[in-house]
Amino acid sequence: GILGSCFINDLGTVIALGIFGILRPHRRALGFMAVLIGISWFLLDMYLLPVYIKNVTWDSISHGKAGGYIWLFSKYGKGPIDIILYVVSHPLDIVRTVFDGPRKHIFFNNIFGSLLFLPLLRPDVLIADIPHILIRMLSSDVNEQTVYYHSAAPLAPFIFFALIFYAKTMFNCFPKVVNYKMLLFIILFGSQFIFALIIWQSRPWA
Repeated sequence: GILGSCFINDLGTVIALGIFGILRPHRRALGFMAVLIGISWFLLDMYLLPVYIKNVTWDSISHGKAGGYIWLFSKYGKGPIDIILYVVSHPLDIVRTVFDGPRKHIFFNNIFGSLLFLPLLRPDVLIADIPHILIRMLSSDVNEQTVYYHSAAPLAPFIFFALIFYAKTMFNCFPKVVNYKMLLFIILFGSQFIFALIIWQSRPWA
């Protein structure tokens, strides 16, 4: 159904929002609620809907033969639980995989370079993007590791959140620098324009 078709993108967004809320002192209750909804969504989509709607067996689910796009991560396990356990128990291997290869380097350069990598200065906000980054970088579909398709879109909100939080921090540190805000805007606008031209010229269908 709808949950099955939206699993890859929307589930990560719900969990990411929850993580973001947990890291905010006055939003932790809402954050935990969002994470709980995300986990419930995962269980519903991976285990209940396929059995009662898609007419598949529990055995086929546990071996990764059902449940949306789970087959894209078959390298890490036969089913959803196996994949999650592998990610949790092999953190160094996962980190190497996330940053391994020129395609992934270009991907990170494209999503952060246009903002002069300033969002990286607020990792406390970007941590909410970890679920999406794992989905993109661990997928066997190379199209997930580019900025040319819709699958990269869920990363954008928290990247801009991180930029906004960084700018707020800088404005508080230098309150008397009147032209700082305008200067930052002009620099970012220029970098966005340049990166847009570079990315557009290197698009795969050109």
